[in-house]
Amino acid sequence: MPHDTEAPRDDENGASHTPEATESPFLMRFQVGFLGAPVAIVAQAALFNSLNAWELDSEFLRGALRALLPVYFCVGVALLVTGVGTYIGKVLRHASAARAEWMHRTRCNLFFLPFIASGTLLTAVPEEFRSVVAMKVFYWMSLTCYALVALPLFQNWTRKPGRSLRHADPTYQIPVVECFVFTIAGVQLGYKDVPYATFAVGCVLQTTVFVTIFQATTEKGGGACASCPSAAPDPDDSKPRLLWFMPWPLQRLSGEKACFPARSRLIPPALNPTMFLFLAPPSVASLAMAQLQGTFDNGFSLGAFFFAVAWLLMQLSSLHMFFLPTLTSAWFAFCFPTSALATASVAYARARPDDAFPDVLCGILCGMAILVNHVVFACTLYRLARQTLFAHDTLVSEPVVSASA
Repeated sequence: MPHDTEAPRDDENGASHTPEATESPFLMRFQVGFLGAPVAIVAQAALFNSLNAWELDSEFLRGALRALLPVYFCVGVALLVTGVGTYIGKVLRHASAARAEWMHRTRCNLFFLPFIASGTLLTAVPEEFRSVVAMKVFYWMSLTCYALVALPLFQNWTRKPGRSLRHADPTYQIPVVECFVFTIAGVQLGYKDVPYATFAVGCVLQTTVFVTIFQATTEKGGGACASCPSAAPDPDDSKPRLLWFMPWPLQRLSGEKACFPARSRLIPPALNPTMFLFLAPPSVASLAMAQLQGTFDNGFSLGAFFFAVAWLLMQLSSLHMFFLPTLTSAWFAFCFPTSALATASVAYARARPDDAFPDVLCGILCGMAILVNHVVFACTLYRLARQTLFAHDTLVSEPVVSASA
């Protein structure tokens, strides 16, 4: 999980952890990736809401869920409002720094984290409050803002060479998964046509992004191993290379060294944890189709759900995927995908009440999602206590002004 070191370093997002870095203004050190925290908390609230709607046999669990749901919901709303308000202050005070993040190939996708949080909030609202007019107003405001931000980005994928899908990485799925989130929220609010529209757009975009990213991880090209800087490039790349995400047991059986090819410039080793984002689209899409069909027991939902489970098993077999230099990636790379998969497992278990396997699988996935969320939350509090959570962002284009100036 996320760790700290005393030596100065720059992480994958351009954050410098030198002692002098903490002297920069707070708004300059507030990265857009920190908006993943409310997404994780709200996803946990949606998970608890799904469990609360399921009539569990244990009175203790029912009481715990009724107590935890409003707490997580309120904390998620508070974090969302605080995070968005803080970043708006950064836009107003340091416009060029915010523009540098928007122009970044990876960070531009993180601007859609607040939309995921807002859409997930609507799914976490108890059923008796969904008929309130304010919920529908909030839904249309979120959907309109999302469309205004997403359409230019999707247009850049086909028109701008530096932002095209040729450079796609797993974070490109963040703007896409929001389509499925709005599908679930739209059905629960009583709409019919809009959920089908958002679901269709999400399916087309996710298929395109998934195929592009998968091709990027398997393309050939010379280059040294990224974990072995002294290695010389191999001009002869005729033999098949080991896939960099191959599970650890297969790496041992193949007899090759487990390394990260430098040729994979589209997905650098620092973005390895974001491979967990592949869990989110199929998990949320399975829930969206279940809402459209009225039951989780359909071919699309079951196929998407078990694909996510299979992908999770593949990623769990690679131990190096769990180590992160920063916490900004952990919130949206680990917490949200696992919570979405756990919520889908709840729907699967409710659709098969007479089978024991769905209940066991649901218990395992829900326990894992809750554990991951709380571990990341504890690491965040630890880093916050050590005053190392908000590091200086070397990506920004504005000059850093020291606190004594």
